[in-house]
Amino acid sequence: MAFSLPDFDEMLALSDEIGTQATTLGLLKAELKGLISIITREVMSNQNHWITKTKPPAMNYIETTFHRDGYDEFTSTKLNALRVSISEVDGRLEMLKLKFQVYRYQIDVWKADQYAKRSAQY
Repeated sequence: MAFSLPDFDEMLALSDEIGTQATTLGLLKAELKGLISIITREVMSNQNHWITKTKPPAMNYIETTFHRDGYDEFTSTKLNALRVSISEVDGRLEMLKLKFQVYRYQIDVWKADQYAKRSAQY
């Protein structure tokens, strides 16, 4: 059975793309955390978002409502867009990592094949 090695230039390009996607994912997650921080600050300080009008809502309530849906149309749209972008980049990153892992498995199979061929000669 003949095994071939993957293209190492393609593997290098793939590792660069993995790094780029990981950086993009990190930046998107940081942006999401920043937006959530802004939402928390707004909800805690603006009485229009308070349920009782005497004290701010509990963090648990803020996390399950405002962090999910925002407090207005702009924050809702921005949260949804960030989450979609994070999902897309995360999916692409996982696909690239799996492809890279397949290349590594191909190298392992090739090495095992070469070892078997050399062992058979002795």
